[in-house]
Amino acid sequence: MINRYSLSLAIFNITNSCNLNCNGCIVGSNFEYHGHQSWQEQKPKYEKWSKKIDIKHFEIYGGEPLLNPEWADWFQGIGKLWPDATGWLLSNGYAISSSKNQKLYDLLAQSKGKYWLEISHHNENKKDWIIEQIYKFLNDDIILHRMTHSEVMQLHGMDFNKMVVEDINFAHVRKAIVQGYNDVRDADWPKIDTIEEWNSLPAWIRQECDEMHNVSLDKILERYKYDYIVGKFTDSNGVSVILRQSTEFWEGVLSVNNNHVAFHNSDVNSAHDACNSKMCSEFYNGEIHKCNPVGHFKEWSEQLPMELTARQQQLIDSYVPTVTADSTIEEIENWFDHERTHAIPQCGLCPEERNINVINATTKKIKFVR
Repeated sequence: MINRYSLSLAIFNITNSCNLNCNGCIVGSNFEYHGHQSWQEQKPKYEKWSKKIDIKHFEIYGGEPLLNPEWADWFQGIGKLWPDATGWLLSNGYAISSSKNQKLYDLLAQSKGKYWLEISHHNENKKDWIIEQIYKFLNDDIILHRMTHSEVMQLHGMDFNKMVVEDINFAHVRKAIVQGYNDVRDADWPKIDTIEEWNSLPAWIRQECDEMHNVSLDKILERYKYDYIVGKFTDSNGVSVILRQSTEFWEGVLSVNNNHVAFHNSDVNSAHDACNSKMCSEFYNGEIHKCNPVGHFKEWSEQLPMELTARQQQLIDSYVPTVTADSTIEEIENWFDHERTHAIPQCGLCPEERNINVINATTKKIKFVR
């Protein structure tokens, strides 16, 4: 029996509110969706969690986390409960643009590299502007280090190559590289069915696929826009900002029809297969959920203009997290290691196919005439 479950990465969603309108936002913050999470109210739950799980790395996000008046309480509170963890706040960058957020800067400086700011920008036309804000936020003698996917994943406590091979969220990437290779391979090259077989191909075959046919794991990942890394900016005080370019999103859960928002009526297994959020480790309202969106289903139905069928309402009302702060360590271990990859009835509220949308986010919200 284990004393505490070890979690490499935990993500804390602290607000539904955002100042941007990214189509496909995983938590629906592109709509008129509001509500901050209070650290003082939720702290007792996380104190229970801290006795049952170890966290090595954590991310604070939203929505736009810097819109939450208690963002610093969250950052410092999580740090006290898990003092050995490294962590970062994920922002869209707009909240540091009007004037230097001195409180955030000082918190990062005092951590001596343990904490940092990450900016995920969602409009290609705003990249130069975002970089300008970063230089305003940091002090002098800034060094820019170009980072690879693998380097950033390592900072996040993840083995990127292992994730591509094993993580079920990357199933479509594995399928794309296998299909891409089989479509262009010479007749005397071996046919492959798995990413492991791709990795075991002779280097000269993979090189030819890359140079002659644009088929390689890096190019597949670039095609799916898994957070292209612009770089890591570090100043003379050791304060760092990592800039990530996220200008393409997978299609979101909700659709918009005739001035209202709608869920889907999908086959559960088909929707689960299409999902890219199967390995969730997000805390929201003090609990970990099956996926990032499902914890928001009830609040979406209450805040947004929706026409729900009786079946959809029943699925929303009946959803509860499988594990909570009161679960036993054995229940937590079983959920993380086994159950969290399984489909649940609420998967039927999500689309059976996910397209990729190009994002040119602005601050204009999607509004509805009520």
